[in-house]
Amino acid sequence: MKKVILVIGLIVSLALMGTSAFFIFIYEKPVLKKQPKPVVVDQILAYIMVDINPSVELGINDGGVIQEVNLLNEEAVIAYSDENIVGKGLEEGTTEIVNTAIEMGYINELGGANAVTLTPVEENDETTSLVTVVEENLNVHFTRRGLAVLVVTAGLNDEVKTKAEEYNIGYGKMLLITRAVQLDPTLGEADLVNSTIKDIQAKIKLKVKALIASKKTEQLKLKNGIIASAKVSLQSKKDILLAEAEKKKGSPLTEEEKTQVLKENLERLRADVEAAKLEIQKARLEKKEISQKTRERYINKSDQNNLNTQTRNNR
Repeated sequence: MKKVILVIGLIVSLALMGTSAFFIFIYEKPVLKKQPKPVVVDQILAYIMVDINPSVELGINDGGVIQEVNLLNEEAVIAYSDENIVGKGLEEGTTEIVNTAIEMGYINELGGANAVTLTPVEENDETTSLVTVVEENLNVHFTRRGLAVLVVTAGLNDEVKTKAEEYNIGYGKMLLITRAVQLDPTLGEADLVNSTIKDIQAKIKLKVKALIASKKTEQLKLKNGIIASAKVSLQSKKDILLAEAEKKKGSPLTEEEKTQVLKENLERLRADVEAAKLEIQKARLEKKEISQKTRERYINKSDQNNLNTQTRNNR
């Protein structure tokens, strides 16, 4: 009898426990996991201007992908309006930009004044880092192609710097304003100073859109014409170099000698570029040292003033 009662009691207990567990399962508030914030990959982190003669502005996102391309002069409209650079990585996109410039003769393999200027529109750590990436990539690319090209970071002329200081705005913004006014002379420089960078870019895009529309039928013809002219010009310069070498030798050059003459010319050009790079690095170091010394003098003077004040107070 006792065994039967114990068994019944056990069954009742289990039934009650099951019911409790069932109600707990139903009424227990579910715990929601915190979802991570989505990363906006197409948000532009920085704008960099690339000047060769065609001038373009690149908007780059946090992943190093080009999200926006603004053409800043007519040369850029002719060179790049038919090219799709948006969506490409920063290194691939800038390489494509300079390759087109080479093909169109804006960068000449026999010329001694080849330069690419990189300018951040707004100076901050992120933009500086991206500019360094572009500078290093282009230097490697030009070396591989055997070209003598000077890549300059923020190589602004004194006029742009002076105007930027007068208006109390960044050098990059002043350069963007200069490009906008050159592209559309109806724009007022002083009026653009108080505009946002986005507004200035919008005005540039509007003008470029009109230029592309007006020259749409002749765009490719113009580009192909420039490329053909660049090839003729390059061959002409080669002929002049070889003719001078033949005159100096006093007899016709062999094919090997012709190759050597052109090679030596390129080596001289590259040596000039390397010398220019050293001068730029030297100027940067000197500027850095001057800034450091000025800062140290300011700190020392500040410390001395604090010490004098403390001494007076102790008296």
